[in-house]
Amino acid sequence: MKRIAPALILFLFMIGGCGMPAREAVQPVNPSLSLKPKEPVLIKEDSLQKTSGNSARKPVLSERRLSKEDEKQILAVLNDYFDALKRKDLDRYMDTISKTAQIYNYEMKRLKASALFEQPFSYNLTFKEARVYKSGKDLRTAAAYASYEFSMPETKETATVETVIVFKKDPEGWKVSAAVGLPITLKR
Repeated sequence: MKRIAPALILFLFMIGGCGMPAREAVQPVNPSLSLKPKEPVLIKEDSLQKTSGNSARKPVLSERRLSKEDEKQILAVLNDYFDALKRKDLDRYMDTISKTAQIYNYEMKRLKASALFEQPFSYNLTFKEARVYKSGKDLRTAAAYASYEFSMPETKETATVETVIVFKKDPEGWKVSAAVGLPITLKR
């Protein structure tokens, strides 16, 4: 655990765009929503209904969804994003990042990625699962859930990592705009 911790922390800081002020961080819309729904969901923020009793709020789902083509493009960018991380390919990695990203500065992200890729330790990323599960009102933003294993061959330790990645549709196509890591499960 002691050997994998520094590498894992550095890797997760790089993925999640850490170092931003708390006021700029993405805040959850509704904590009662599951992070892993089976179908894409669009929530109308202005149509949350107040019920009697404890003032529980229920989201109203909309019929608007991303097209299958948009979902395929988002998953292709997600695949490129993780493949570039796996291969330590800075240019390919930066091609997946939005220049007007929601959480981080593009040039700062390049510097952090470059520093990570120059580290002497080796690591492996193995995709387990990925799916687009939520889209914005204008269908120009989307969130994807990704689960993967991060391992370091030298220490024979692995960590299962779950991440929510926010995408936005830039003029060049779908790009990564933010990434938020979920709690980690360590194994030996």
